[in-house]
Amino acid sequence: IDGDSEMDIKDFAEVLPVKVFSFVIFEACNMANVEVAYELKDKTKYVVGSSSPMLSPGLTYVYAKNLKYLYETEANVEAFAKSYFDLWNSYTGIQRAATISLINTSELNSLATLIRAIRANNTEGNMPEHLQIYDGTLEAPFYFFDLGQYYASLGNEQQKEELNTILSKCLVYKANTPNYANENGVFVISHHSGLTTYIEQENLQNINEEYRKLKWYRAISPN
Repeated sequence: IDGDSEMDIKDFAEVLPVKVFSFVIFEACNMANVEVAYELKDKTKYVVGSSSPMLSPGLTYVYAKNLKYLYETEANVEAFAKSYFDLWNSYTGIQRAATISLINTSELNSLATLIRAIRANNTEGNMPEHLQIYDGTLEAPFYFFDLGQYYASLGNEQQKEELNTILSKCLVYKANTPNYANENGVFVISHHSGLTTYIEQENLQNINEEYRKLKWYRAISPN
């Protein structure tokens, strides 16, 4: 967001050249999102982002000592992501609030195939109250749900095991503090699979329509 303007993730992905970037690191809130990562899967090998809102000043204090990791012959993106988490995890009180994910985009097709199979026997409805959210508010509507927890709740035992296996390949590194926070409060993290997802909701038809334009939605929609 820049003033009154927002960049659409589809437009962002479209202008990036194919297979030029080794990694894309988002210094923004709620970007460890499967819809984002899937849109970029042919543009970068790795995506680094946060499931939750990122407290200001984000990566500012990480750059000075840890930017070097990204300039090594083989960029050590995991070390850079870990340095972000270690910094914020060292704080106390409300400032001890962070999630981080290093996503291997090459494994996302396998994840989409499994999710499509799970969805084939389930219909998404209104927001289930028991799911982990990462919106930074206690009032609906909610947009960011823990992907692992949600689809594990829909799948059978075999699918749950397969989901855990695939997620372990998709997430090279993930970490979270006990809570996340923003200006609206502090929120407990009970589930952190490393990826969030949107769930279609009856009262959010405009957003549902935009969601259906994304590559991820098309990939997980049963034929």
